[in-house]
Amino acid sequence: MGHTLLTTASIPSTQEFMRAHTAVLPEGAVLVADQQTQGKGRGGNVWTSPDGCLMFTAMRRLQVRVPGTQAAFINYVVCLAVGGLNMQIKWPNDIYYAGVKVGGALIHTTWTSSKFSVLTGIGLNVSNSQPTTCLDDIQQQQCAAAAKVNKEQLLVSVLTHLESCFDQFERHGFAPLQPLYLSSWMHSNQQVVLEEESGGAGGSGSSSSGPAEQRQRVTLKIVGLSPYGFLLAVDAAGQQYELTPDGNSLDMMQGLIRKKLS
Repeated sequence: MGHTLLTTASIPSTQEFMRAHTAVLPEGAVLVADQQTQGKGRGGNVWTSPDGCLMFTAMRRLQVRVPGTQAAFINYVVCLAVGGLNMQIKWPNDIYYAGVKVGGALIHTTWTSSKFSVLTGIGLNVSNSQPTTCLDDIQQQQCAAAAKVNKEQLLVSVLTHLESCFDQFERHGFAPLQPLYLSSWMHSNQQVVLEEESGGAGGSGSSSSGPAEQRQRVTLKIVGLSPYGFLLAVDAAGQQYELTPDGNSLDMMQGLIRKKLS
C-alpha cells in the first residue's frame, strides 16, 4: 500500500475525496493531508483535524470467501494495524496510547464484483497538543528526553502493518489475527453493567429509559468477540451473551444490548 501516494496541505476530507475517486484510483492508493476542514468521525461526527495530526485514507480491494460474516471484522483488521504498534484498541475503532485516546479509524466498505472495496481512514494525534493531547506530549511526560514521533515513519509503519494484516485476512479470515487483536484491545475481562427492564432478560435484553424501579442491573464480563464480530460476554453462571450497541450512544460501550447465545 502507498505505491501511489497523494499528499495535500489541506482538504475537506480525505475519506470523501477517496470515495469520490475510487473508480479511477489504483489499488493501494493513499491520500495524506496535513489538515482537514471537514474531517469525518464515526456516526457522522466531526473529526477535529489540526496541523500535527497524521491523517490519511488508504484504499484496498479484498476478496474474502464468506463476505456476509467477514464484513464486521474488516474494522478490527484496521485497528489491529495501529494497535499492534504499541497502542491499544477501544472497541470498536478508537486508538489509545498509555490509556489516553490519541486517534481513531473510520472504515467505508462497498461490495462490487465479488470484492470489498475498503477505504481506511485513520487519524492519529502526533504533535498537536490540542484539542486533547498527542503522542509527543504523552511520551514527553513519560520521559523528558524522548524523541519526537516522526509522522512519515509512523505512516510507513502503519501502512506496512495494514497491508500485512489485510493479506492475512484475505487468505485466512480473521481467526488467525484475533489473538493479536485481543492482545491489543482494552476490554479483556472488563465488567460492564447493563440496565434492563425487569423480566426482559430471558433471551435478550436492552438498556431502558423506563422508570428506575422497573429496571434491573446486570453485570457481565467481556471475554472476546462473537462469531459475528460483536462483543462476547458471560454472566456469573457462565452463560454467554452477544453485546451489540443500541445505536443511540456516542460511546458504543454504553447502552449495550445483550442477546443470549445457545
